[in-house]
Amino acid sequence: MTNDNPVEHRFRDITSEDVQKRQHQQQQQKPFQVVLVDIEKAAEDKKIHCIEKPLESSEEDLRFVALSYRWGELQEQVFDTSLGYLATITSFHLVDFYWICKMMIEEPDLKSIKYVWVDAICVDQTNYERRKATIQQMSNIYEKATYILAVPDLHREHLRSISTENYKIFYLCQEYCDYIYHLIQGNTHQLVKMDNEFLDKTEVPKDRILRQLLAKCTTYLADGFTSWQQNVYDIEHPEDALDILCEIYQASLLTSSHENLDFIKIKLRNTRMSMHPMNTSLLHYDNVANIILEEPVRRWMKIGKSDKTWTHELIKRKNVIQQIMKFLEDLIKDWSNRVWVISEYHIAKKKNNLKYCFIHLLNHKTFGLPFFHFDFTNPAFSAIVQNASFIYPKPLHDPNPVQLLFHRLIIKQLNTQTFFEMMLKSKASKNKDRFYAILPQSKYKDKLHQVDSWEINTMMSVKLKLFEIMDTKDKWTLFFLSGHRHSSNSYEVVPTFVASNIYWEKIYKFVDDQPCNFDISDESCAIQLCRTKNSSMYYIQLTPKEYYVQKQKLHNSEYLSDAYQHKKMLYNHLQLDKHSLLDIVFLPQYDIKSIASDIRERYTIYNGVALIGSFIENKWTLCDVYWNSSIYEYECSHYYNKDNTTHFNIY
Repeated sequence: MTNDNPVEHRFRDITSEDVQKRQHQQQQQKPFQVVLVDIEKAAEDKKIHCIEKPLESSEEDLRFVALSYRWGELQEQVFDTSLGYLATITSFHLVDFYWICKMMIEEPDLKSIKYVWVDAICVDQTNYERRKATIQQMSNIYEKATYILAVPDLHREHLRSISTENYKIFYLCQEYCDYIYHLIQGNTHQLVKMDNEFLDKTEVPKDRILRQLLAKCTTYLADGFTSWQQNVYDIEHPEDALDILCEIYQASLLTSSHENLDFIKIKLRNTRMSMHPMNTSLLHYDNVANIILEEPVRRWMKIGKSDKTWTHELIKRKNVIQQIMKFLEDLIKDWSNRVWVISEYHIAKKKNNLKYCFIHLLNHKTFGLPFFHFDFTNPAFSAIVQNASFIYPKPLHDPNPVQLLFHRLIIKQLNTQTFFEMMLKSKASKNKDRFYAILPQSKYKDKLHQVDSWEINTMMSVKLKLFEIMDTKDKWTLFFLSGHRHSSNSYEVVPTFVASNIYWEKIYKFVDDQPCNFDISDESCAIQLCRTKNSSMYYIQLTPKEYYVQKQKLHNSEYLSDAYQHKKMLYNHLQLDKHSLLDIVFLPQYDIKSIASDIRERYTIYNGVALIGSFIENKWTLCDVYWNSSIYEYECSHYYNKDNTTHFNIY
């Protein structure tokens, strides 16, 4: 086992023959016994008490929580399970496991459940046969679970041991745990209540207008954490903005004491519209408020800075809350990017039974509160996130509401990752595990029984195997993902179409539901993985409907004088005639003419691959050449591939 794989080598030494034998002998064997841990004994007695139950028991007889987490690296903790084996734990501290159990017995939905399954304890790592039998039942165990509970920071002790900053943030999380909890849950009433308690504690004047200004015109309180604020000026110069706000407050004191901020604004607007002489106090308020719109230099000629301790406390509190929310986002991202975790939360989709919590937020202030529930059918805040226009963050600050940033991330990670992201962007200690974990959750699950016979070691071998087993549309998508110029590639390794590090930022453009640039009536010849006659080299044979050839023929001395990697690849590796004239070919991913004209340009600019090579010898590699719609239109000859007679052999 390793730090980043809860059950590393789960499928090691499990051959196709093993699977067949197990299926043949299944009826002769006694029902599989799943090992479970008694939650109450762990919570109250700080002891691990294990029992065995038939996995095929009814749902009423077999109620348990299955943990999903990311492993850490700690000193060994060894104890006797009393089931014939010793459990050795290095992934989390037992104290944290006991604390999770303590919270589970008070959690409204989980307190009636008696047992928990956690692989570090419930898989016998010392006995090969028992270990293999449990591994073969992993999917069934998670499918049988009453709830799957994700604890992205169960390895808290490991986090604290590797960074003093992680150690510090734990105590900040403990101080603000109830506020962060209600912020994630979207409990506005509780947030406003805690905001007011904080304002009282820091001795902010108990004036209705001032507090309305703080709540509605800054990003320091609940509204600023949960929604975008109009006319917010506290981002880059928070102290200055609060000073201005205080001046506005002082101006508003000239009005009647019972008038609130909204009433002042309405009255001011009505006064302007009626063209009557404006009340002096309102005019004063308006003038001070308008100073916000002026340049800083002019602003401070009119208003002097003030020294107010509570303003600094307000700024400090906001920074801490943002820091904690970012930390929790990082935990979610780190946990959810691991291949076995992906498998676990995809199983949770079937019963929509995924809950999650953070050790960092658990203490007496959150004791007994429900854990967070991720609803796969209708994730919290999904409508707001989907329709929101997030602002691109600057290096030193992010103006977007932290609550929506958090939910945008978790929705993206758990509900909208593509097959390619799950398979290729995830983390795995063994690349073969990518197939074991992800194929069962995909349309290629029928290939699972073949995985043991595959030679999978590197990411290049993973991509080659995908080109072999996937359908035409997915092969086409992967080729253009890998070949895009933003996907880093040294162009020194063949095959070039699997040697790149994929650029994931705009993957949505590559998996869009647009007609592809191949003949759908003859998909079998659109893209095929082939090997040379001596089987020493892989290449893709690609047959597009249309392609573009740069008009100017390029001799190697003209184009490749500063591109040694292309020379080496074409002439040395592919044995291309050094006197050959070279062509640059542009291949669009989509059938451009079939895309609506108003959105066509976004695909012509981005979704394409450039090749360099020879038509005569039909040898091509990917190359890093910039293209855009004007290159297609003015600098290239456009060809339609009639009867699919032109193929590109891409190495």
